[in-house]
Amino acid sequence: MLKKTAQTKFIYEYIKSTRRHPSAEEIYSAAASHLPYITRATVYNVLRRLLKAGEIRQLHIKKGLTVYDGYTAPHPHLKCRVCGRIEDVDISGFDDFVKQIKQKYEDAEIELNITATCSLCSIKERSE
Repeated sequence: MLKKTAQTKFIYEYIKSTRRHPSAEEIYSAAASHLPYITRATVYNVLRRLLKAGEIRQLHIKKGLTVYDGYTAPHPHLKCRVCGRIEDVDISGFDDFVKQIKQKYEDAEIELNITATCSLCSIKERSE
């Protein structure tokens, strides 16, 4: 169990409350607006502890940028080739696929990343 300091609590709740997949810098900016005394080092240390405890996931979808996800169950992500946004994707049968893989390979870490045009950019393109 993690020590629940104000910093840890804020960072954990921020990541869990969003589907935006924020970077450490975005998390720091959000935290600094509520906790003016927080440092970047504290944010990175808390992120490291949350990852180790399995409370959050780390994604390497954007080249050279690590983002964080509060939804820890394996699920697909889409990276938009137009705007760069990352969104969760619901794929029918994905849970069954994960179960099959886990039965065969107990230590499997499953990450499905799709590059395509996101739903917002698709709507925007159709309206133009």
